[in-house]
Amino acid sequence: MLVGKTSAGAIPSSGSVPNSQWSTLLGNRIYFHDAQRSGTLPSTNRVPWRNNSAVNDGHDVNLDLSGGYYDAGDYIKCTFPLSFTVLSICWGATDFGKGYDLANQTPYLDDMLRWSLDWLVKAHSSNNTLFVQIAEGTSIPPANIFPLIPAQRTSTTINHGIKDEVIRGSIKAQAASMET
Repeated sequence: MLVGKTSAGAIPSSGSVPNSQWSTLLGNRIYFHDAQRSGTLPSTNRVPWRNNSAVNDGHDVNLDLSGGYYDAGDYIKCTFPLSFTVLSICWGATDFGKGYDLANQTPYLDDMLRWSLDWLVKAHSSNNTLFVQIAEGTSIPPANIFPLIPAQRTSTTINHGIKDEVIRGSIKAQAASMET
């Protein structure tokens, strides 16, 4: 047990000069999300191999549900995990915003959060409709590192019911916490 000791790899920060390890970690954290972007990419795209993708999401329900972030290697988009992730990142930015500033990551953080929240707003297309998943999860063979993303993807919604209300309530609570 390490009581009163620090890890051999930890470098304390002075508070006015960013710790290079934390700066790298914050930068990599945001860059990871940039690499998971879906839709028509903005001019601020920093990932050279990421192209526009899944730009027709929502066409099966006559809505524009493009944008957002892929949830995993199978290129689905899920509302609930994204809303939790955004809540966690917003909470960290609220409590430790100076760290993002010192690490020169605030513009990237703002861009990432805006991309996330814009898609979550699209996913809540009306008072009684919340799209919780775009596309069906599929098994991608290991040899196919960059599979083609199907042009036509299924949009899954919740409308009413106890299970639906629990999911909807959780997402609304997370969104409300980001407004402070």
